[in-house]
Amino acid sequence: MTKSIFLLDKMAQPNLVFIGTSGGGEAMLRQLRSTGGFRINGSLNIHVDPGPGALSTGRRLSQNPEDLNAIVITHKHIDHCHDAPLLIEAIMHSCSQEGKKPECCLIGSETVLYGDENKDRGISLFDQKRLGNGNIRNGNIIVSYSGKALALSSNGSQASIICTKTSHRDKTGFGFTMELDGIKTGYTSDTEYFDGLPALFEGCNILIANNIRPDNGGGLSGHLYSETTARLLSEVKPLLAIITHFGVTMLDAGPENEAKRISDKSGVQTVAACDGMSVDLLNLKINGR
Repeated sequence: MTKSIFLLDKMAQPNLVFIGTSGGGEAMLRQLRSTGGFRINGSLNIHVDPGPGALSTGRRLSQNPEDLNAIVITHKHIDHCHDAPLLIEAIMHSCSQEGKKPECCLIGSETVLYGDENKDRGISLFDQKRLGNGNIRNGNIIVSYSGKALALSSNGSQASIICTKTSHRDKTGFGFTMELDGIKTGYTSDTEYFDGLPALFEGCNILIANNIRPDNGGGLSGHLYSETTARLLSEVKPLLAIITHFGVTMLDAGPENEAKRISDKSGVQTVAACDGMSVDLLNLKINGR
């Protein structure tokens, strides 16, 4: 597949903005970095995995929820979904002020929207109904799973999403590939390496990998670490890879050092994200480092 990148005339220059770049229990609780996830901005604006700090850090970075077309939550863990109700509150407040109904979609895994075996949801029914105009099945609230294909559209712009399989403690979780404004972005979410994972991200211009540890996992299953991220990238061969979602050991090791090690092993240009970093998706230019 040809990995071409082009810009649609009708839109502003597309970019990624990393609102938070740490993850996992200890790094989240100590807030060594924000855990607010990231935004994909272009003809549509999409916030992915808004953990703690998504609203406050996002505001400081001028990444305001009022202009969101979608919130994507890949699984129920708190470092991926905690601030989603705050984003929904901001959206609803803006709609109330302007006298209009919300148009933002909420896309989540089964545990996020429907709940686990104990019916414990990542996002309450109250918030789902608010965003869904009183009805959680009206098209604004979309449950997703591995293999599901979605088409998001607003004001003539469209994004195509294919949800990808993960191997993680939340068995209903997913990653995704997204084609928006001629750019194909992949996101692993939290997953360990497994046979078939590289094929899911074939043809991606950019691949965002949650690389939680620098070592061989330290007994922590369900996640990528530097060795398996390098293996994944060497098989996918995106134009650019970005590692994020760092645990304490990764922060201690130095994400930039690990990015260089992954680059050397995989042969793929790899950048360690930092809070506030943006990526010009047209030119693959990194800003804010």
